[in-house]
Amino acid sequence: MISIEPGLVGVFLYAAMVIIILASAYIARNYTHIFESYLPNCKLITDNKATYSEAGLPGKIVRCGMIYIFLMIPGLGKKRGIMDMKEAQDFPRKMRWLLFIPWTAQIVIFVALIWFTQFAIPPA
Repeated sequence: MISIEPGLVGVFLYAAMVIIILASAYIARNYTHIFESYLPNCKLITDNKATYSEAGLPGKIVRCGMIYIFLMIPGLGKKRGIMDMKEAQDFPRKMRWLLFIPWTAQIVIFVALIWFTQFAIPPA
């Protein structure tokens, strides 16, 4: 049986996380205004834009993250009255994938890192 060094797996997971975070930052920097233009009547978008517009790249990352969460689970916004459900359903499919892939990959890699550090590495 082939033995894989746990440190090597950890390096690959961390490298994947860094690459995904850089991709998410690129998407947030270049596409946040496009994502927001498809949701003009959402109170969530207008409030977040007003709050984080002066925050630069970290603000855009937060705004993209909020759009991702409320498009992934639209019931959260509907329940609170801050998301227009019609606009959420009409959000373009290509833009949705551009937003969903890196953010979901971040979550998956983060969970893999937690699992790996807590359960896969033998205790010292």
